[in-house]
Amino acid sequence: MSDQPSRDAVVDLLGVLAYGELTAFDRLAADARMAPTLHGRAALAAMAAAEIGHYRQLADRLEQLQVDPQVAMAPFVVALDAFHDSTRPSTWLEGLVKAYVGDGLAADFYREIAGWLDEPNRDLVLDVLSDTGHAAFAVREVRAAIEADPSLAGRLALWARRLLGEAISQAQHVAAERDALAMLIVTGTGAAFSAGADISAVKSLSNREERVREFSARSGGVARAVGRAFDQITRLDCMTIAAVNGYAVGGGWALATAFDFIVAVEHAEFWVPEVELGSAFTGGPALVMAARLGPWRAKDAMILCRHFKARELYELGMVNRVVKDDELMSAIRGLAEELMTLPQKAATKTKHFVDGIFIGPRLY
Repeated sequence: MSDQPSRDAVVDLLGVLAYGELTAFDRLAADARMAPTLHGRAALAAMAAAEIGHYRQLADRLEQLQVDPQVAMAPFVVALDAFHDSTRPSTWLEGLVKAYVGDGLAADFYREIAGWLDEPNRDLVLDVLSDTGHAAFAVREVRAAIEADPSLAGRLALWARRLLGEAISQAQHVAAERDALAMLIVTGTGAAFSAGADISAVKSLSNREERVREFSARSGGVARAVGRAFDQITRLDCMTIAAVNGYAVGGGWALATAFDFIVAVEHAEFWVPEVELGSAFTGGPALVMAARLGPWRAKDAMILCRHFKARELYELGMVNRVVKDDELMSAIRGLAEELMTLPQKAATKTKHFVDGIFIGPRLY
């Protein structure tokens, strides 16, 4: 394997980014019309203008490489359009969450890929992915809305998990057709890889009955959403890596076990709070977790809600590697490079054989 990606890989990356920027312009311009205030409408319109500028930069670079931008974008049109058609927001807040989750996941992934590119292409990709202010704006608007109406938190959390599942499903179609983009790396933001159902408001309640009632209200539908995402991840033909940078709680831990490899930082912590909060922890992903932990450890985790550190799960065979905080992404990059040197068809066939033993048929 050479130190630099092939020309086809570079063209694929620029092509998918270009079409992503083009659709981002369309989406932001449409979402701006749903804004409840003129300030919000103007903010999204300005962001849409930035996206079309990014598209122009990518199209210009493709032309410098003597590639027609339309030809470079064509392989990604069906998958990206299918994602947007299946996740069309019905409200202003859903539109903001979609942009934050979908665009943020894609941007983090492409930034890691950019680390393998040569100088002009790397600088271009990083410039195109530079924050237009949308993330901070989305967080600010959604946070204010939830403070005004706390009942929105559970619904928007479920919407975000649906977005993740749909994004992974469409990544499968892209990876199946484009070998040069055949790796999926997922990590979390802040102190958590994934926290499953929304438990932020539950933790502050001291009365057990209140906690049970609040958790039940917030977790409705999340288990099935996690199950669908789990099933979609395990059926991907590309190799998948979970970078656990903090807490993996409940459905978040279950989701991490769907990936082919788990790399965790030393302080990462895994636990299942559901029984403690009055909700049974069951379903397909829980079944897989129990099989991998064994019955006694599984009861420790799922009934006694015991917390496990990354090093302990490494010794139990539930985590592939444990690294220092500042070494996480370099370790991920090294593992991805190693996987990319392998014959992809042979690796994929072996992956599905192993998963067939431990996971079995489709769960949903």
